[in-house]
Amino acid sequence: MAPSAYISLVLDPTSKSALQTCIDRIQSTSPVPLDPMSTLEMHMTLVFLGSNLRSLPPPKRTELDGIIAAFSTDVTTTTTAAAALEFNRLELFPPTKRNLLVAMYKIGTGNLEALSRLQKACLDLGVLSREEHVKFEQGDFVAHVTLGKFRGMKAEQSTAVERVVNRVSEGLDESIVRSLGLPFNELCLRGAG
Repeated sequence: MAPSAYISLVLDPTSKSALQTCIDRIQSTSPVPLDPMSTLEMHMTLVFLGSNLRSLPPPKRTELDGIIAAFSTDVTTTTTAAAALEFNRLELFPPTKRNLLVAMYKIGTGNLEALSRLQKACLDLGVLSREEHVKFEQGDFVAHVTLGKFRGMKAEQSTAVERVVNRVSEGLDESIVRSLGLPFNELCLRGAG
C-alpha cells in the first residue's frame, strides 16, 4: 500500500501542551497502557489525499500549495476571526474498535463551509477521490486529534478504560479546556508526496 498524504490543521504549542496534559492524566490511571502520539505528530486531518499526491504534476502541486495557502484567508473572511474549534470531550474511537484515544471537537457551520470549499477545491484539482468527498458530504467528517492507542486492549477492559477517559475529560479545569481550543486557520501538507 502506498504511503498516504493529507492536509491537516496546524496545532499551536498551547493546544499541544494541553493535549499532552490529557495524555499524561490518562496514562497515570488507565488499566491498559496507552501508546501516546508524540506532540510533533499530533494533527487534525482535514482532507485525506491517500496516494494521489504522488502522481500530481508540478503545476498542479503548485496549485495545491496555493489552495492550502489561501485557506486561512478564506476562513478569516467568512468566519469570526478564524474561530477556534471548540474542544468537546475525550473519547475512545472508532466506535467499533474503541482502541484509540481522541480529543473530539465541535466544528461550527462557518468552519464546516470553509472545509467543504477546501474539499471541493482538492476534488476539482484531482487530489481528493470522489469516494472521500462523498464521505465528507454525507457527514462522515469527525473533527478529532488522535492522542494515542491502547495496544492489546481486550473487550472486557474497554469499559474500565472508558471510565478513566470520561473521568479525566469531565475533570478538566476551564483553563485546560480553553487551551484545548484549536485555531482554524493554518494548514499544512503532510505525508508522502
